[in-house]
Amino acid sequence: EAIEKKYFPCACLEIGDRNGRIFRYVEGNRSVYPRVEPVYENTLFDMASVTKILSTTMVALKFIESGKICLTDSIGDFFKVPKGKEHMTILNLLTHTGGIRYGLSIVGKISDIKDSNEIVNTILSLEPSLPIGSEVEYSCLGFILLGKILEAVGGDTLDKLSYKYVFEPLEMYNTTFFPKGENIAATDFNPTTGRCSIGIVNDHNSRFLGGVAGNAGVFSNLDDMSKFAQMLSSFGKYKSIQYLSEAIFVKAIHNYTEGMSQ
Repeated sequence: EAIEKKYFPCACLEIGDRNGRIFRYVEGNRSVYPRVEPVYENTLFDMASVTKILSTTMVALKFIESGKICLTDSIGDFFKVPKGKEHMTILNLLTHTGGIRYGLSIVGKISDIKDSNEIVNTILSLEPSLPIGSEVEYSCLGFILLGKILEAVGGDTLDKLSYKYVFEPLEMYNTTFFPKGENIAATDFNPTTGRCSIGIVNDHNSRFLGGVAGNAGVFSNLDDMSKFAQMLSSFGKYKSIQYLSEAIFVKAIHNYTEGMSQ
């Protein structure tokens, strides 16, 4: 009914539990302009801010599990940052309590997108909205900062770290920051080019940074998301493998912002 009313062009959904699929439904078109293209079970979608969970958070948890980082580590431990911002911790970034204002853009404000120090300092130089650790305010830029910390610790780009520590171990072989082929759902219409964006991340901050960022950029499909959901519903276990230790999983789902406004 929603597709008929053009609320959205297509939908791929699955209901299941830790034992697997119970119900699956696929309907609609992955693209409606300039050609109508049907959606399939294996169509890739721009996962948008779910990237924060699929990539950045999971890599962070694996690094915490292996002792590479701690929740109490601060951004000043990894980068030279503006005074007063050096005590912003990994926990602040994971829980959106870094005081970084919601909705800010870094598009066009960075001269070298490969310079992590410039990216970090540009974000931290923007006017904060709240004192660090005082309240929850959802922040894409905070997760971009977290992604830069993970790259510094892991010695590689976030897309490669995500494949090594998340996508490959969970057999999510279709999940990637750089999708190929035509079986990809359109994300938006670009009035400049007169075409729909296919395989290009919709988020403008991530797109400006080359498509790899801690806040957005991952593309995935129903099969891979089902595997990920089964791992979560099994407290970190995937098939016969304890992908993420139960101790770390319990730590991850703890409420660190109780009493805060959001």
